[in-house]
Amino acid sequence: MYIYNKKTNEWIRRDSTRQYRRRKNQLKNVWIGLGLFMLFIPPVAAVFLALFALFLSLSYLDETPYSPEE
Repeated sequence: MYIYNKKTNEWIRRDSTRQYRRRKNQLKNVWIGLGLFMLFIPPVAAVFLALFALFLSLSYLDETPYSPEE
């Protein structure tokens, strides 16, 4: 997805912004923790937890704000 930057009058990719990369790094750490937690719960519960975490992760990344000042 592209975001329009009014200051520079250009379209930029959302995944190249600092906020998006920061959120992606946070999610990486959360997924590592969830992966370790899933080792100790039943496989069926791990699948449902993974699907729920996937939904939340995509929602969290999709709501990344953009501010051209940063």
